[in-house]
Amino acid sequence: MSDVSKILIVDASKLARMLTKKTILKVKTDCEVMMAGSVEEAKSIIKAHRIEILITSLVLPDGDGIEICKFVRTGQHYMPVLVVSGDVDERVQDRMMTADVTDYLDKSKGQAGLQFFIKGILSPKSQVKGHVLYIEDSRVVAHATKKVLSSHGLTADHVLTITDAIELLGSPENATSKYDVILSDYYLKDNETAQYLIEYVR
Repeated sequence: MSDVSKILIVDASKLARMLTKKTILKVKTDCEVMMAGSVEEAKSIIKAHRIEILITSLVLPDGDGIEICKFVRTGQHYMPVLVVSGDVDERVQDRMMTADVTDYLDKSKGQAGLQFFIKGILSPKSQVKGHVLYIEDSRVVAHATKKVLSSHGLTADHVLTITDAIELLGSPENATSKYDVILSDYYLKDNETAQYLIEYVR
């Protein structure tokens, strides 16, 4: 996604918005960064501009970042969406990771964590060759992730469940002969977890 031109940052804190903008421009200087301090302001910008990446705080004065994510998905289904939150671990454990969000960033990781994410989306440094087995039950997240993998020179077979992945592999031995990397969300629908796949291929 090296051709991304417009990025929207949504945060109630002006300082946080400025720091995030600075981090983005360190990674890619030729993109346009837009900023909003509330849900309604963000919606107005999204209506008026073709935003290609959204980075939003979870807590906002007039709502939360998830509301913006849902609004985005009504018109731009495959825009990468990053939600910055202080309770990422709890959301994973409670299976509150919504399909409207591409990824969550733990606030404790600070600007370094954000820079790592932005580099992966906007500015992959090197091209590598490889084939990935990718398990993700959200088609929205999968579409965005496959774009990132492709930008790094990787091809991917995407399936929705661990059961589908095991069926595709055929046998544990095929894990290393058919794929260079296996990438999976940990918690999936129907109470499946990636732990079962790990035990299968090992």
